[in-house]
Formats: sequence, C-alpha cells, structure tokens
Amino acid sequence: MERFIEPKPGIPPTPKHIEELRTFIRDKEVKAVVQSSYFSASVGEELTASTGTRLLKLCQNVGELPQ
Repeated sequence: MERFIEPKPGIPPTPKHIEELRTFIRDKEVKAVVQSSYFSASVGEELTASTGTRLLKLCQNVGELPQ
C-alpha cells in the first residue's frame, strides 16, 4: 500500500494529512520515505525526523545530488 506526501499532485499537504501519514508510518512500521528530488525536502525531512524513518531522495538527472 502506498501513500503520498502530496494528497494530489501539486497540492501541498495539510497538517491533517501529515498526521495521517505519521499514523500510517507508525502502524505499518515503514522504514523509509522515498521522495523525488524536485520536491521541497522540508516536509519529508520533518516527517521522517518525527517518525524515525529515513528519507531517500530519487534523482531525476545524473549528478543532481553530490552523493
């Protein structure tokens, strides 16, 4: 089962949606959140920090991220 940080493409998540994601992550024992690098990492970083999961960024282009 998959969930998305943005409830609909281009729509920022609401506080209620983020709390639902936190609950889902804890209930399903999710280990990592995968996020495309073209999205702002702030929500993903806050979500993973509050749930103890890892944030994995997917690059769209070669060399986009230094690592």
